[in-house]
Amino acid sequence: MVDQARALGSEIGTVDEMWERVLDRKPAETERAAAVKFVEKQTALGGSKSAAMAELARALLNLNEFLYVD
Repeated sequence: MVDQARALGSEIGTVDEMWERVLDRKPAETERAAAVKFVEKQTALGGSKSAAMAELARALLNLNEFLYVD
């Protein structure tokens, strides 16, 4: 999962793109705002936007919405 998240993080540059690629939908406004804040904070801590996007990808790849089909 970590390797896949890193690959996505290096390919995808925006929260909206990440949501569409992983969850096949647009994020709700509250989800988008929280994700943008998360990416900004992770970029500041880690110094790399691609690493921050990889962490976002890892979070999305571990959501029940991604893992299970209703």
